[in-house]
Order: sequence, then structure tokens, then C-alpha cells
Amino acid sequence: MNAIDRHFCVTVYVKRTEDKKFLMIKHKKLHKWLPPGGHIDDNETPDAAALRETFEETGLHVELVGEKPPVEGGLIRPWGIQVNVIKLYQEEHIDLIYLAFPLPDQTVQKNVSETDGIGWFSKDAILDPQFNTFPSIKTWVSRFFE
Repeated sequence: MNAIDRHFCVTVYVKRTEDKKFLMIKHKKLHKWLPPGGHIDDNETPDAAALRETFEETGLHVELVGEKPPVEGGLIRPWGIQVNVIKLYQEEHIDLIYLAFPLPDQTVQKNVSETDGIGWFSKDAILDPQFNTFPSIKTWVSRFFE
């Protein structure tokens, strides 16, 4: 039996405080609405990957939200970790889940090489059965409203 190819990744739920909408991108390959995110590069911390991927895909600088240990070099604790099966018995993504708020006075910019669309969506819009995303994304959006 072959070993499963696993990659560490980040997903960043960017939420505006003024209207509580989430930023989603329409993934070019998957044709689904997803939060920004991607692979953690070699020698990159998860926090740095979350900030980098969000900026690359949306043009936004964000502040990660979460607990940080009271020691120098402490990283933000992800809100969760999940395994996403990409190809059954072949490839999995170990996904660290983050919540972030956009820094003020910025404009969203679509990364045309990776996305077919970008937009801010309300919780109700994302939870609508017709909204084209994965069930786990709906679960996390609900979780960030508890």
C-alpha cells in the first residue's frame, strides 16, 4: 500500500466587523466559493502562511484573531485543524483554520490566476443550500457566529 501524500495548509475566514460578512473567493479549479488559503511553504510558520495566502488571493492585509501564548515567538492558535481528503487514499490536506479581520482602508483585489470571483457574503447567504461551497465551510461560518 502506498503512503498518503499529506500537505499542511491554512484556511482564513476573513470577517468584516461592521456587517459580519465573510470574504470568499471562487476557486478556479474547484468552481466553489472558499475562504482564502493554501499550502504552508517550507520553513514558513502557519501564521505567516495565513497572512501571505490571504494577501495573495485577495489583496488584503488582515489581523489573525485568536489566543497567543505569552512567550516570545508564540504563534496564534488556530481555531481548529481538519483533514481534507483531496484524492482518496492518495492525498490529504491537514488544514489549520484561522479567523481574521481585515485591516482598515483597503480594497479587495481578485487574483485572476487563482480565482474566478471574489466577494463578501453574509452568514445567511453562505448557509443557503444553493451556495456553492463545501459543508465544512458552512460549519465554520456558523461556528464563527456562536
